[in-house]
Amino acid sequence: MLVCLAGHPSEVLSKDRIIKAVWPDTYVSEGILTYSISELRRAFGDDVKDPRIIQTIPRRGYRLIAPVVQLAPSARPNPPSRFCPFPT
Repeated sequence: MLVCLAGHPSEVLSKDRIIKAVWPDTYVSEGILTYSISELRRAFGDDVKDPRIIQTIPRRGYRLIAPVVQLAPSARPNPPSRFCPFPT
C-alpha cells in the first residue's frame, strides 16, 4: 500500500482504487484498508488528527503528504507492478 501511495504523492487515491491496486484478485472490505492505513500510521508515528505522512480525505480516500524523493534509476528497487497498476 505504501508503494502505491508513494507512486502517486500528493494525489488523492480513492479507497476503491487502492483496494483494486493492492488486492486485485481478492475481495477485501473497506475495514482491511482502514486497518492497513492505521498500521502504516502506527509504524511512522503519524497522527490521524494532525497527519505528517498519510492524510485521510473524508468520503474520498487517502493522500500521501510526506515528501517523496525519487532514487536514481540504478538505486531504485523494482517492486512488482501489481502494487499500483493504474497509470501515473
